[in-house]
Amino acid sequence: MSNFNMMSLVNSKSKGIKEINTEDYKRIKLDPRNVIPSQSNFYSQDNIEELADTFLLVGQQQPTVLGRVNNEFRIISGHRRNLANILNIERGHKEYEEVEYLYKDMTEAFFELSLIIGNAFTRKLSPFEETEQVIRLKKALIRARDEDGLEIKGKLRNVVAELMNTSRTQVARMEAINNNLTEEAKEQFKEGNLGITVAYETSKLPEEEQKEIAKKVANGEEIKSKDIVTVVQETRKETVSVSDTKANEENDINLVVIDNDVVDKDTGEIVEQIVPEYLSKSVIDRIKEMTTSEMADFLCEKCTGIGGGNGCSGLCDFALSCKYTNRREVCLQWLNSKQ
Repeated sequence: MSNFNMMSLVNSKSKGIKEINTEDYKRIKLDPRNVIPSQSNFYSQDNIEELADTFLLVGQQQPTVLGRVNNEFRIISGHRRNLANILNIERGHKEYEEVEYLYKDMTEAFFELSLIIGNAFTRKLSPFEETEQVIRLKKALIRARDEDGLEIKGKLRNVVAELMNTSRTQVARMEAINNNLTEEAKEQFKEGNLGITVAYETSKLPEEEQKEIAKKVANGEEIKSKDIVTVVQETRKETVSVSDTKANEENDINLVVIDNDVVDKDTGEIVEQIVPEYLSKSVIDRIKEMTTSEMADFLCEKCTGIGGGNGCSGLCDFALSCKYTNRREVCLQWLNSKQ
């Protein structure tokens, strides 16, 4: 397969949600036990018994979607459905020994892309799963571009944001969490003890301080994002203060600014961390400078945070139409109506 584009991979449903484009998929009947679950599937497989019971009552309404890779039938979308079918076989229901699937021949890279998109909107994901999904999607897009000639128009982060129905800012936060959060803090993020905002702020801290935060939340202590922001600012102030003294003592030092760090080119040592301008601004000032898209991200985060991260808390006039998965689009509609 070569030179395929994004339109051959996904369909856009209502409210910006994407799904696998199965128009050119073929139908086939297979034994669920002979279908291979994806090793790279990281989505939760809860409530299999309840789903199996539903199949016994009303049947399977939607076939599991497969990719045939190197003559192996691998699951793209429907891991829970396949497990439910296997459970019904184990319960003695022989009619489930052969069920209908949709499949298409594809490469490894195309399969990985299909797997991620096929599971992105089937249910509400945890913040950890969303982060894993974004990172995996980015890698899969790069692989498909390099190996299969996938046509990617625009910046990669923008493409990821569009496919996942989120913003570039949120994608950047997830990348920071993936790159900078310690394993201990990531584990608490995975367990749901750290929300995505707290995880992002924690990722800015030195390793030892991250471990301390992870230890606290593991013991049941509640930590708010504003507390982490304060710690981040204090840490940066201390770093700048110490490095100022060092720089004054060593006048012949060869310094260069890389990102927000002042680095000694000879030793590679960071001698100063520059506090970005936005950190010195009040929340009100930062809100005034936000674009409509950034404001939507900000309000959605606060709204779902008030509700415990489980959905809309009714901060805007369009709350009744908010179903969590379409939260950003609803928020954008509301903001645009106020302009």
